[in-house]
Amino acid sequence: MQSTRVLKVEITTGSAKISAEGPHDDRQDTQNDELLKRVWTGVIPVFEGFGEPVPSTYNAVQTVPDDIRKYIRQENTRRKNDAILVAKKDGSAN
Repeated sequence: MQSTRVLKVEITTGSAKISAEGPHDDRQDTQNDELLKRVWTGVIPVFEGFGEPVPSTYNAVQTVPDDIRKYIRQENTRRKNDAILVAKKDGSAN
C-alpha cells in the first residue's frame, strides 16, 4: 500500500528550523526586549495520527467496530502526548 501525508497550513510569513530540540537563538536576540515582545519563539509539536475510518467500496458492515475506534483514540492521544513531552523536554516550550 502507498500512503500520502497532507499538511495544510495558512502562513503569511515565517521561518522554521526543524530540530529534535527546543529553540536556540543568538544571545543578542534573547536579550533584546523589543525583539522578544514582537517575535514568538517556541516549538510546534508534530505527530502522526489516525483519521476517521473510511469503509471500502465493498464493506458490508454498517459501523466501525468499537475496538478499532478505541485503538485509534488511544493511539492518537498517546502520540500527541509523546510529541508534547518531547517539545517540552528541555523546558523551552511552555
